Amino acid sequence: MTATDTLTLIYDDAEEYASECLTAYRRLKKLRSDIGDRIVGLCFHDDKHYPPLQAADMFAFVYRLRAEGKLGGIWAEVLQKLDRTFSDQSGSEILV
Repeated sequence: MTATDTLTLIYDDAEEYASECLTAYRRLKKLRSDIGDRIVGLCFHDDKHYPPLQAADMFAFVYRLRAEGKLGGIWAEVLQKLDRTFSDQSGSEILV
């Protein structure tokens, strides 16, 4: 990202998280204006109808498994594919 890039946060539209997400968004913009000025919006999508959100959920899930030392089986394969797809690879080293 450059200093002029902006982004919009996308959250799952599950009711139990909506007010929590909005509160966190507003708090971030208030406490960290340097970051908050670059986050220009917040929206909610149903992950069943918005595949990028479902992919982000899966990405977070497998990285959490790895961090907890519980990665195995098919999820290890999913992580390998994610690393190959979304990482800058230099030789045998993967830079995430």
